[in-house]
Amino acid sequence: MNILKIMALFLWLISQAGNAQSQIHIGDVLDEDLLDSLIVVEINRVREEKGLTKFVSSQNVRKYMSLRSTTIMVEKDSLFHPKLPTTQEFKDQVLIIQSEYNKVNPIRDTSFNRMTYRGEISIFLLGGFNYDNFAQTCVEYWLNSPKHHDIMMNNWCREKHIMLVGASAKKVGKNTYYASVNIVAFNVSPF
Repeated sequence: MNILKIMALFLWLISQAGNAQSQIHIGDVLDEDLLDSLIVVEINRVREEKGLTKFVSSQNVRKYMSLRSTTIMVEKDSLFHPKLPTTQEFKDQVLIIQSEYNKVNPIRDTSFNRMTYRGEISIFLLGGFNYDNFAQTCVEYWLNSPKHHDIMMNNWCREKHIMLVGASAKKVGKNTYYASVNIVAFNVSPF
């Protein structure tokens, strides 16, 4: 076997291992990192199918916004959109997100240097899922809800900005899940 065939076989095996992991039934312990990333991948797959710009996955949006929202929903056992805090700590976290945003988008108008778009979509699901199926189900439900669809599929601004996205999913009990996704842009002009 030549070296190219060996490398091709090796890459195929790696891809199959990743696919197999995402098709594993979600057991008692949820791999949140895997599920959160699969939700973003599924959103971007659908956006790309529609000819829309992909979102850039952000661990900072996930950590400071989506994870916070999902944790609050789990604690309150309620599906709702928690308000963003007004603390200095959160303002500092937004600056971290903005710095990341500026790395993937050229800074245009710095006269109002703030978050100008934040869309959040959330979901509550019951049932047994594998990782891929869960991500697909979330996106399918969001696409079938006009308000969630608009947030997830809208380019929102007239200029081409690449928006940041973060997702968070949590499991409660045997088959109860909460998930939220936050989409963020800075210094953009609406339509």
